[in-house]
Amino acid sequence: MIIKKGVNMKPTVSVIILSNNCLPSLPRAIESIWHQNIDQIEVIIVDDGSTDGSWEWICQLCRKHNNLIALKLNNEGTFSARNHAARVASGTYIAFLDADKFWHEHKLQHQIKFMQKHPQLGISFTNCEQINEQSEVIDDCFTNSHYFKQQALKHNQDAFVIPKGAAAIFSENVIGTSTVLVRRDLY
Repeated sequence: MIIKKGVNMKPTVSVIILSNNCLPSLPRAIESIWHQNIDQIEVIIVDDGSTDGSWEWICQLCRKHNNLIALKLNNEGTFSARNHAARVASGTYIAFLDADKFWHEHKLQHQIKFMQKHPQLGISFTNCEQINEQSEVIDDCFTNSHYFKQQALKHNQDAFVIPKGAAAIFSENVIGTSTVLVRRDLY
């Protein structure tokens, strides 16, 4: 089942959110999308067999926002659900946000600007902080990676292109799914 309202302009980015019984954390994830300061944004929420009332909540949300698309699947799994959503996506970029995660304010805006500044890139990603139940940062992905920690120190800036990026990712993948932004034409 797909619920889709008409979106007039092509979105800059399509955000794909997967949810399976994530109703307690889904509102915070959605709220973090609204804090990205991007006008042309499309949000595709995939409910993959939830039994916790998520689908009903998502349907109510769709009635309030014309840039939401809701997909209802029956426990097809993460990869299948993401691919269903990607086929529906119409943005120039696709971003992924798991329903139990959230983004810092303007994260996506900065990432899109970086991708636009470097059109040769097909994908970008950010560091990912892990927090405890008190919302205190306890760890991050780059600190635990020798290569990525060295790159961050070497470049001494917020955003940079990784030399031999594909090789680095394959040898030491620290990429959190919810940090990824990819050009849709390459997905």
